[in-house]
Order: sequence, then C-alpha cells, then structure tokens
Amino acid sequence: MLLLLPAFVSASTCDVKALTTALAEASPLQVGNAYAALVACDPGTASSAAAALSRMLPGEPATAALVVAIGAGQLKPAQSWLAGLESSDRSASVKALGRQCDQAGVAGFFVASATDLPDAFWKDRWYGGLEGCKDKAAQELLRARITSGNYDRTQFVGVLETYCRNLGRDAMPTLISLLGTLRDVDLQTYVVSVFADVAATDPNAVSGAVDAIVAAAPGLGDGAVDQARKTLYALGAEEEADGLVLVRYKGSIQPDGGLLYGVYLKEVATCKKGDVRVEVHHAAISTRGTTWPDQVGERAAGVIDSFDAELGSNCKGTSKIDIVTPTAPFTNMEAYQAWARENLSASIKAHAELKVKELTHDPATM
Repeated sequence: MLLLLPAFVSASTCDVKALTTALAEASPLQVGNAYAALVACDPGTASSAAAALSRMLPGEPATAALVVAIGAGQLKPAQSWLAGLESSDRSASVKALGRQCDQAGVAGFFVASATDLPDAFWKDRWYGGLEGCKDKAAQELLRARITSGNYDRTQFVGVLETYCRNLGRDAMPTLISLLGTLRDVDLQTYVVSVFADVAATDPNAVSGAVDAIVAAAPGLGDGAVDQARKTLYALGAEEEADGLVLVRYKGSIQPDGGLLYGVYLKEVATCKKGDVRVEVHHAAISTRGTTWPDQVGERAAGVIDSFDAELGSNCKGTSKIDIVTPTAPFTNMEAYQAWARENLSASIKAHAELKVKELTHDPATM
C-alpha cells in the first residue's frame, strides 16, 4: 500500500526525530500516514507511537496505519480505534481492513478480536471484514459461530452470509449439517434459501445442493419446506420441487399415495332477454402427488373444460366465470364436501335474489 508521507519528510530519509515530530503535529487526516512512515523508518517505535492512532479519521491512510500497527503486534490500539468509531464508519473500516487480510497479522487480528472483544466483534459486525479472508482460522471462527447455537436470528443471518461468501461451494457441508440440527423454522428457511446463492458460485455444486435439500426436507418445518420448493425451482430442479408437496402435506396423503383437491366453478350469465342465471360446478380431483395447491387451477384445465360451463352462450348472452381451488389438499372426501358446501353457501348468499343451480361432477384425476 502506498504511504503518502508529510510534505516536509523525504521518502528516502529515515529521520526518526523528524518523523516523530511529524506524527505529533499531524492532523487527524495525516496521522495514519505519519504513523506508517515512522514505523517504516524505525519498527521499534510501533508501540510507543501507537497512542497517536486514536486521533485518526477513517479512510485509506487509517487502514494503512492499522495494517502497519497490526503487523507490529499492536492489536489493542487497533481494536480501541475501531471500537470508538460510529457504526457506519466502523463497518466501512472493518471491511477495508478485511481487504488487507493477506497482510501479516490481519487475519489473526480478527480472530483475536473475537476473543478479546466478543460482544463488539459479533454485535457490531466486525466479522464482516472476513468476507474475503481465506485464512483457515478465520473461516473456522465463522463456522464455529453459526453452528454454536449462541446467537440471535439477525446475527445468525449476518454471520452465515459472511461465511458463505467466503467459502462459496465449500460452505455446503456446513449448510447440510445445519439443516440436520436447526429446529427454528425461520433459521431453517434462511439456510435453505442460501443454497441457491452458494450453488450459483459453481455450477458443479448444483447437484449436491439439490440432493441435500431433498434429503433434509422431511425434517424441516412447513415454512422451510415452502422455501425448499422455491430454492429447488431456482436451481432448475422442478421435478424435485414438485415432489416436495408430499413432504409439505404429509398429513393429507391419500391411501393411493396421492393428494385430494377440488375445483369449484361459478358462472353468472346475463341472458339476451336480460334475466340473470347462476350455475355452479364442482368436482373432487385426485393427483399423483406432485401438484401443489397453487398449481391446481392450471393443471385442472381439462377437468374444468369438462364442466361445459356454457350457460351464457346457451341463453345467447354473456357470462362471467370464477374458479376457486383449495389452499391446501383435503385430508379426506368429507373435507372436500364441506369445502364445496362452503363455496355453495357463499354463492347463494352473493345471489340471494336468484336461484343457484348446483352441478356436482364425478371425481376426476390428473
């Protein structure tokens, strides 16, 4: 990193006295460069001059000075300076320091800070500086934190994001392990969503991500299974995503291994002579177990067509058709019938002045 020395100090001159004076007289913007120049001239001054770091303003010179101080073993002054910053300045400074993680001592500084200042390190997101730090100890620090159970939800998400950005596809084993141990559905849901981001960093990781999600799904909460479906779609695994419906609604699986849905159609026709007529059609629908509730309307198009809802055309008028499908599969035929009656009651109430004709169709499959 380029050191910008004070104007009165020659880059080729190592004058400890002059550089010490320059540091003492430096403005907050100049302190970082002045400290770096002094230590470059005489490494033995790193400790005695470190108190000047407290006067630095955030920025590139400050980052350079931190790297020099840390490399010289002056971790406490560096920690104190970061701890004293406002949140936004600290976040930017931590990330800037993290980008120097290949410099001597910087990775170790982050690891040591997690022990020396654990509250600040985790609560104030010092760990964000490790996003690109490929140091093994730093990576293990993040992994240990997200698998410890010692966190709140917000912190878990932040640390996991940092960990996954750092390791990419190599984060996969930890994600798989988390899905097997987490019991908080919100955290499960977040971990499942991260698989898509991790797999996006390496096409070769997609297959492993799909297999891991499918294997973990039976142990996930409902919300996490819903997210698993979305993530699998994002990974291009549509068949596996559709198959998760049997996990999500395992309590509704029918004796044949499929799921039971239904479709309800209401047609309101205004005939040529001005009279209004209402007919409703409904049928139970059995599926082979790969249809989610929000797919029933589209996939039941053939069943709906078989209703021959042509009340409007038959009376040479116009008609409006509304189609209702259930928000979840039914546990049995009685539940379907109760749903159909509920919809029929709503139709009768909405058209209290008219006679509503009900047409019950034979159960269908799709």
